[in-house]
Amino acid sequence: MISGFELWLFFRLDALQGLFAVLGIVTTLLGGFLVLFGCLEDEWERVRKAVKWSAIVFVISILFLTLVPSTKEAAAIWVIPKVATTENVNAVTGEIHEIYDLGKDYLEEKLSPVEEDE
Repeated sequence: MISGFELWLFFRLDALQGLFAVLGIVTTLLGGFLVLFGCLEDEWERVRKAVKWSAIVFVISILFLTLVPSTKEAAAIWVIPKVATTENVNAVTGEIHEIYDLGKDYLEEKLSPVEEDE
């Protein structure tokens, strides 16, 4: 059974990916701005430290976006193995054969040539 936290996390994965995408973009822009600002002000040590932290946040954001599944992917990973057990598949397979046989019998009855009484 899926816990409440797993269900919440499951539905928030797309939002978390969006958050980290925005965070990656902002840190990239911030790093570029700091390099440009540092070139004008000659404060290279402070700029280098800020760019280093921006790069670390950017790398973490990219790793998060790459490794964390979307909501649809998480559904496939977490839900399908719990639903698609051997017992469930066998039960559905048996029902499919019954439905097929009923449909086949119905069509044979309706499509058979009508015998005329003489």
